[in-house]
Amino acid sequence: MTIKVYSHDIEQAILGGILLAGDKALVKVKEIIEPEDFYAPEHIEIYKAILEVGNDILSIKGFLEKHNKAQFIPIEMISLIVENVATSAGIKQHAQSLRDMSVRRKVSDLGMEIQAWINQTNKETPDILALIKKRVRLLDARKDRILESNLTVAQNVYAEIQRKMTTKNHTVGCLTGIKTIDGMLHGLEPKTLILIAARPSIGKTALALNIIEHVTRNYDGKCIFFSLDMSSEAVMMRRLACAGLVELANLKKADLNDSEMDKLNKALNIVSESNAVVIDKPFFKSLENVESFIASYTMSNKVSAIFIDYVQLMHVKAKTGNRNLELGVISSALKSMAKEYNVPVIALAQLSRNKDNMKPKLSSLRDSGSLEADADVCFMLHTEARGSMELEIACLKARDGELWHSTLAFEGRYQKVYDQDPIIYGG
Repeated sequence: MTIKVYSHDIEQAILGGILLAGDKALVKVKEIIEPEDFYAPEHIEIYKAILEVGNDILSIKGFLEKHNKAQFIPIEMISLIVENVATSAGIKQHAQSLRDMSVRRKVSDLGMEIQAWINQTNKETPDILALIKKRVRLLDARKDRILESNLTVAQNVYAEIQRKMTTKNHTVGCLTGIKTIDGMLHGLEPKTLILIAARPSIGKTALALNIIEHVTRNYDGKCIFFSLDMSSEAVMMRRLACAGLVELANLKKADLNDSEMDKLNKALNIVSESNAVVIDKPFFKSLENVESFIASYTMSNKVSAIFIDYVQLMHVKAKTGNRNLELGVISSALKSMAKEYNVPVIALAQLSRNKDNMKPKLSSLRDSGSLEADADVCFMLHTEARGSMELEIACLKARDGELWHSTLAFEGRYQKVYDQDPIIYGG
């Protein structure tokens, strides 16, 4: 069966309806169709002109002349479109039909592109699948407006403020369960990249897992944890120790008394019901494979947050010839991922060891591409001595907030992080 992917009459009905009724008709269709949804080149240019100057024919003529299109689209053509349309009634339905035909054309084009990709010997199968998923996602979801008016954005922000005031929910995202952090961030804000940086064996993974357990117990969405350093079994050991307050060393040795076995059974029930998704396959050290998985997974699952442990273990398939440039590509992609999927992305970063045990600064990230520049929030963790129960946390970058530092309690034997000291402002 042949699919009809173009209708000259529908395109002219839309343009004629707008030229007849002006903004009253335009407002019904401009959230549905883009200029490129038209098939005929002259219709694309006329609709672009209408979006810029309105439905006055002389203004449209002037716009087309300014952009060297008038010789192909004479004013007589525009006048004839108006003459052939009697009313703007049904214009919204026409716009929806036009959009549907546009999508079908793009699906057909995508099919030909897929065939070309398959025939390219230099393209790997996972790369082809990632491209297909990304393109299908763009087709499946209603287009995000590339340019939104000030009024539209202001109305969206105002509606969100009203919603929060009505519900008395003054958070910006999922709370972490660490009051010190929640008191300053007011939750993990969607569309942001949050960096947790520390030297090895300080407690950054423990902090991330504590946050994950709180989020998955209190919110519907999944927390995806890409464990690029540890196996899923090692991560599970830490989660059980934390959930049951059973010493991690005893779990590893399987040397547990009766009381600890009771705690372990309770912890198993808690963790098994969690919405945490732990992924430890080396395959996901590739940025492209992470992107492909997220694109596919979010089609059928609600996601609260994405965690990467840790970002320096990632790589891209394209050769950059420079590790800093490669990390820059990775951090930029993680920021884009947060915005595209409307979730916070929490990236853990490994800092190099320091023989003097100096407190880390933002400059400690200078060999890590543009991590600090791309991040909306940067946390640095520090302890004065290995095994210390005090975990210093400093917020050294906050795009929309204040700089501050505080001290958390960290029981390494349980992998448990608690609030401890009051917040001190100033980073």
